[in-house]
Amino acid sequence: MPILLTTWMSLLLLAGGGDPWPSLKHGLAVTGGGHGDAAVIVGVEDYTYLPDVQGATANTLAWYRYLTKARKVLALAISWSKPGRHPMEL
Repeated sequence: MPILLTTWMSLLLLAGGGDPWPSLKHGLAVTGGGHGDAAVIVGVEDYTYLPDVQGATANTLAWYRYLTKARKVLALAISWSKPGRHPMEL
């Protein structure tokens, strides 16, 4: 399901002529433009009925850093599943 959702979102973004997903592995170029944005970031590694997704927690942190450092989204405008918390405890 996570792969299907990510694939669908990627296709939707590219079909709309938007930019491709940013690289979260390298230094982040500060682009700004996110002051009025909000985000919900969820990463689940340990599923009950599906295969585990290794690295999902690290990916949430990478997205949080990208949004706050590069896009300048206010930290208060981001809800995310921090390590050790259940995603539904946002």
